[in-house]
Amino acid sequence: SFYIRRFFRITPLYYIAFFVSLWFMPRSFDFILMYLTYLYGLFTYYSELTSNPPLWSITLEMQFYVVTPFIFIACRFVRPALLFFGCAVLSSISNCLWGWGDYPGLLGEFIHPTFLPLCLNLFVIGILLGLHYLKSTHAPSLRVSLALMALTPLVCPRLFHIIFCTVLGAMALILLLLRQGEGPPFIRWIKKLKDQFLDRITGNRLIKLLADYSFGLYVFHSFVLKGLGPIFAVQPWFHALALPWQTLFVTVSTLILTYLIVMVTFNLIEKPGVWLGRKIIDSYFRAPAC
Repeated sequence: SFYIRRFFRITPLYYIAFFVSLWFMPRSFDFILMYLTYLYGLFTYYSELTSNPPLWSITLEMQFYVVTPFIFIACRFVRPALLFFGCAVLSSISNCLWGWGDYPGLLGEFIHPTFLPLCLNLFVIGILLGLHYLKSTHAPSLRVSLALMALTPLVCPRLFHIIFCTVLGAMALILLLLRQGEGPPFIRWIKKLKDQFLDRITGNRLIKLLADYSFGLYVFHSFVLKGLGPIFAVQPWFHALALPWQTLFVTVSTLILTYLIVMVTFNLIEKPGVWLGRKIIDSYFRAPAC
């Protein structure tokens, strides 16, 4: 039921965005097949052919969904710390064989890390945070989890810069704050503030609405930006503005127009897709009550 829910939540709108992208750059049958099956991220040739750049991460997401259940099953038979360390080693080897960005590999190079083994260690960090948040018995000790997180810049040197290290430090702090009732009073006080803040955020209707629209914003904003760019480029008043004001104007205009589109697609495409997924689960995969 997990796969069915994710498929009908993502695929309907993803297919619409993909077919819109074909309007800008038509491709061959094999190209279309790769994108309809989410397999394009496995190949350096297909992964960057789309005219909608944000789609690169969707194939990575689908690969993660396929692999994750097997990781959790493996946690029953292998110590999680050893398993996650093996994932870090796999990422290190993959980055040597297939590079991405400005770092070529021995067998090829991806522009974005669309191949899951290239950044599996980053997903492991998310799994570790989730295990500690859920207080799972499969969660390694706090020291081991922090050590595994510290391996990330060593496994993937191209991420070794100040911004990533800052994010990694923030994740480590989050991990510390997830320790229920542990640590000095200062940590417990921060955790209480964090819980109150999250309760307010998750209970806010506007935040929930923005979360519902987030996927549509992600897949459609590129099209809107491409459409508005040429229009603004020929306007004399636009060129009279300073560069920061040009950037602000384009950003606000893109957000407003994209959200108007997303409001329609969410109600006509995404919500019916979610409903259909639930209907299939209720009809065929949910055991009847005794």
